[in-house]
Amino acid sequence: MASIPNLPVVLDVSSVTATRNGGLGAAEPYLLTVPFQVDGTTMRIVARADGKLVLRGDPIVRRTASRHGNIAPIRDGETKPVPDSVGRFATTLRPIPLPGDLGKLVVGGASGVVGMVYVLNEEDGLSDASVLAGYDTLVEQFTAELRKVIDGIVIDPANPGTNPFTISEEVKAAITERISARVRATILANSGLVLNPDDPIGSDVLVFTEASLVADPSQPFSKRFDEGVPGDWTVRGAATATVPADFARRRRITLDLDKLTCVTPTEVGDRPYLWNAVFTIDGTTVSLGPDLRLRGTAAVLTHPGSHGNLGPGPVVAGQVVPIPDAVGRFTPVLDLIPFPPELRDSLVGGISGVVGCVSVLLEQDLVADDPAEAGHRAFNAEVKRALDELIPTLGVGNATPSPDDQAALGERIAQKVREAILEEGNVLEDFFAGLDPDDVVGFRVLLFTHAGLLDDAQQTVTVTFDQTGRYTMTATATATAV
Repeated sequence: MASIPNLPVVLDVSSVTATRNGGLGAAEPYLLTVPFQVDGTTMRIVARADGKLVLRGDPIVRRTASRHGNIAPIRDGETKPVPDSVGRFATTLRPIPLPGDLGKLVVGGASGVVGMVYVLNEEDGLSDASVLAGYDTLVEQFTAELRKVIDGIVIDPANPGTNPFTISEEVKAAITERISARVRATILANSGLVLNPDDPIGSDVLVFTEASLVADPSQPFSKRFDEGVPGDWTVRGAATATVPADFARRRRITLDLDKLTCVTPTEVGDRPYLWNAVFTIDGTTVSLGPDLRLRGTAAVLTHPGSHGNLGPGPVVAGQVVPIPDAVGRFTPVLDLIPFPPELRDSLVGGISGVVGCVSVLLEQDLVADDPAEAGHRAFNAEVKRALDELIPTLGVGNATPSPDDQAALGERIAQKVREAILEEGNVLEDFFAGLDPDDVVGFRVLLFTHAGLLDDAQQTVTVTFDQTGRYTMTATATATAV
C-alpha cells in the first residue's frame, strides 16, 4: 500500500529557568518525564460493524532518567539545561494506515502524535526511593489515561471533522490532576513521615501531531509556573521534525506508447494513424472539497498530427509499427490531491490522482488531411470537456473513472469527431469520404493511479483496438521522483 516517508521527530524539553527559585540559596529541581507516541508503528484503524472507524493497538510509552538530581542546582535568574536522558525523545512518526478502499485511495494515513508528560519538582526531604516509586506510578497512570483517550476515539468517515486525537487544555488539566494525585499518594505511601517533602512546581502534557509538524517543522514551547507554587519557573523546549525531501511523493510520469502491432488489418494496404490525449486528475488542478467530492479541471496534453503520423504505410498482418515520440511520448507530473482544510489536522499525505491516456486508432482512406486534423482538434477538445464534466462526480470511494465512465467517454468523443470531420470537409471531399471514409479501428482509455505508481514505478500494459481489424498497442508508464 502506497504511503509517505516516515517523519523523524525530536521532542526536547531542553531547559528550566528559575526567575525566582522560592528559596534562600540554590534550589534543586528535578524532572519526571514520560515520552509517548501514537502512530502507525503500533496502531491501526479498523472499521466497526456500523462503518465507523476506531483505533486499535498499544501506544508507545518510554521511561527516562527521572530521579532526584537530574537538573543542576539553580539560583534566582539562572537557566539550567535538561539532560538528553531526561528531556529528549527522538523518534520516527508513521501515518496510521486507513482500512479498505479508503486506504487504497489515501497515500499516507491518519496523523500520528508524539508527546511527553512532565512533572517539575524541587527536592527537599523525600527519599530517592520514594521519588522512583512515584515515577513508576506516573508511567503506569499516564499509560492508563492515554489508553482511555485512544479508546474514546471514534471517526465517522462521512463526517471526519478535525483530528480526533487533539487533547484540549481542559482534558490535559484533568489528566495531570488525576496523575499528580496518584503520584503524590504513592510517594507518601513509600516515604513514611517526612517533615519537609519535595515541592511540586508544575506539570504539563505536550502533544504534537504529525500533520502539524509537517506544516510547521519547528515548534517551540514554554510554560510558566508562578501561581500557587514556590517561586517563578519556566520550562522550555521544542518539537522539531525533519521533513524528508520526497515527503510530497511528487512524481514525473514518462508515458511511452512505444509500438503498434497489426494482428489483422482492416483491409489491404492499411495506413494507420493515432491520436492520443494524455490527462492528469491530480493536485495540480484538482482539490477535495468538504463534501469529499473532487473539484477542479483535468490537465490535458496532446500532440499535433493525423494522417501519416505513424509512417506512410501500408501495414500488413504481423507488422510492428514503432510509435514516434512526437506521437506517443508524454511526461506529465503527478501531485497528490490535497485534503480539505477540515481534514488537514487529521490526515497526512494526500489523495491518489491518476494519469491516463485516451487513444483512438484510425485507418486512412479518402478523408482529406484538413478534415482529419479537424477531427483531431475535436477529439482533443472533447476529451478535456468530458473529463471536466466527470470530475465533480468523483470523490472518496471513486476517485478514478470507472469502466462505465471510460466507455461513455469513448462514445461521446467518437460522435464529436465525426461531426467535426463533416463540418470541415467541402462537397467534393465529402463525396469521396462518403465512398470510403477513414476507419475507426478502436478507442482505448489507459489509466495509472498515483498510488499504484508509487508501489510499482514501472508498469507496462497492452491494449487492443478491434472495432474494425485488430491491432495491439504496448504502453509503459514510469514514475520518477521530482
